[in-house]
Amino acid sequence: MAKMLFLTGPTKVGKTTVLLEAIRPIQNRCAGYIGQRLLNNNGQIVGFIPACAKTINSVNKPQTTADKPFIHQTDGKWICDLSVFEQQTMPLLQLQAEDRLLVLDEIGGAELNSYKFIEKLDRLLTDKLPILGVYKSPANHQEMAAKVSLSTLEEKRVRLYHLLTENYGAEFFTVNENNLKEAKNRVLGFIKEQIK
Repeated sequence: MAKMLFLTGPTKVGKTTVLLEAIRPIQNRCAGYIGQRLLNNNGQIVGFIPACAKTINSVNKPQTTADKPFIHQTDGKWICDLSVFEQQTMPLLQLQAEDRLLVLDEIGGAELNSYKFIEKLDRLLTDKLPILGVYKSPANHQEMAAKVSLSTLEEKRVRLYHLLTENYGAEFFTVNENNLKEAKNRVLGFIKEQIK
């Protein structure tokens, strides 16, 4: 059974940045994805895409016409397109022989309504590959659910949390603005323990 560590905590506290900085030395051996914010010319978040954990270099990216976000803003409303999420994410979850770590950023949100994602996640959880990720906190989930009209997901998010902790022994580390260094050290320690 895989070992798992998930960071959780308030939105924009730096969880994904901690994760990305920690995986840099082994990034070419990471499967999975990191949620990347798409920014408009004014620096405002206008969408999200799942970026390849092997190649991403920043949690923020200027939006281009080539980007096809799975969560995006249209006429002041946030829209989630799970078919786009599945098209972009499922290839990133295909494990390669050289992969030593699976990165799952920002799980516990919209993807819980994707049967394809949940089915793939079930298979990945029984694999031996260690998993490092970010899990939506209740407050983060509520904020996102209100923007994107995903009110039915809280029960699924809680169920997945219990599955991860009770059946798979996942560790959760709560990040806040006062413990970012400790969070990074915990992630680096996890990587060192798991990647030999």
